[in-house]
Amino acid sequence: VYYSHNRKIMPLNTATEEVNWPLTHFVYVGETGPFSETARACWGSFKENEAAIASVTGGFVAHFSLYQIEPEMIYRAGASIANPPFEPLPEGVSYMAFSGGKYLQFTMTGCYSQLPVVVGEVFERVKTEGVSVRADWYIEHYANNPATTPVDELITHILIPVN
Repeated sequence: VYYSHNRKIMPLNTATEEVNWPLTHFVYVGETGPFSETARACWGSFKENEAAIASVTGGFVAHFSLYQIEPEMIYRAGASIANPPFEPLPEGVSYMAFSGGKYLQFTMTGCYSQLPVVVGEVFERVKTEGVSVRADWYIEHYANNPATTPVDELITHILIPVN
């Protein structure tokens, strides 16, 4: 729970939706290690290279992160692109064809700084409800642009890979 303009806001919508994430061309900066140490660094590096990445990919479709917890913590910050890169990517930037699949989608509204707590709530809810999680990438899809959207209106979809 947080407050904005003296209103109490529950950042996590209690409704969920099952979605099928399509095959996605993904350019990213990734690191291995605790997300509290890697996420910000990955996004910083991606943002520093964003213009150069866009110039060899034709631009971005959507920004999101992929992460795995087991067997080790891997975080990838980046964006989807319409087609594979047509030129070499800047140093430190990688490409993958992400296969997607079936996901359970949760929606958070509000500041990205709430994500660690809200994602923890999502994981606890998934565990409590006995959701059958498959071994694949978790997704945080940033549905609107933080440069043009008020912080308390930012929408993030948290996607859990399910069977």
